Amino acid sequence: MEIFISDLDGTLLNKRGSFSENTINILRPLIKNGLHFTVATARTPFSAIPISKILAIKDYMVLLNGAVLYDPVKMCFFHPVELGREAMKALQEAEQEGIQGMLFAMRGNELCVYPGKVKKHLWDGYFDFSQTAGILSVCREVPEISARDLQNEPVIYGLYMDDKQETLAAMKEKLSKRSGLALDFYKDQYTKERWCLEICSGNASKGRAVESLRTMMGGGRFTAFGDSRNDISLFQACEKAFAVENACEELKQMADGILLDNERDGVARYIQRICQRNAREL
Repeated sequence: MEIFISDLDGTLLNKRGSFSENTINILRPLIKNGLHFTVATARTPFSAIPISKILAIKDYMVLLNGAVLYDPVKMCFFHPVELGREAMKALQEAEQEGIQGMLFAMRGNELCVYPGKVKKHLWDGYFDFSQTAGILSVCREVPEISARDLQNEPVIYGLYMDDKQETLAAMKEKLSKRSGLALDFYKDQYTKERWCLEICSGNASKGRAVESLRTMMGGGRFTAFGDSRNDISLFQACEKAFAVENACEELKQMADGILLDNERDGVARYIQRICQRNAREL
C-alpha cells in the first residue's frame, strides 16, 4: 500500500492559506477512487479539520506537529503526546508575565480546548469554532484559564499569540532553558501583526506520528511532501520525500526530488503523474 502524506502551509496550500482549484480538482477525485492521501501539519483541528473536508480525506491525519492523530471518518483523536508535569510547571512560570494562550488537553478520545485570556483582535477570525462543533470540546466557561489551572490535566499542545515579537521571544527564551519541549516561534505568514509560539512535547514530531500510522495501518510505503524544518522528521520517517521549490535549503538537500512550488500545485501534479503511470502499468 502506498500512502502520500503532505505538509499543508507552504507545501499543499497556496500563499493565501487555501487549496487552489486545480489541487482540489486533482486530489479529491483520486481520494474518492481509493488514493491513500493525508496530511501532517502543525495546524490545530480548528483549521485542519475543515481543510480535510474539502478534499474528503479518509486516512488518519497528523495534527499539532505530531502531538495527536485524528480519524476523519470516526471523528476522534488518539495517540496524544502529553507535555508532562515538568513542562507544565515551566509553562506556568513562563506565563507569569501575564500572557496566556490556547491549550489543548485530552480527555479519553475527546480533545478539550481552553481558549484562555487572549488578545481578542489577534484571535478573531483565526478559528471558526462552528466548523468543529461535536468534534472538539471547547471550554468557554472559564475564559481566563491558564497553565496553572491545568497542572493535573493531560495537556498536549499550547498556542500563544501576540502582536509584539519581544513578548513571545522572551517566553520562548524562558522555555528553551527547560528540556523536554519542542518550540516553534514565527511570524504568521498570513497577517502583518501576528506572532506565534507553538509548544508541544519534545517527543512529538511528524516523523514519530508516521511511525504510529505505519503500525496502525499494518505497514505501507510512505511518500512525504514538505517545505520547512518541521518536516525534517517527516522526511526521515518516509520511504520517499519531495520538497517543493519554495522549500528551505536544508529540506531540499534531504529530498529525493524537487517539485513545482506551492503556487503551481507541485504536490498535486506529482501525485497525478504517479497515479496515471500506475494506471498505465496495470
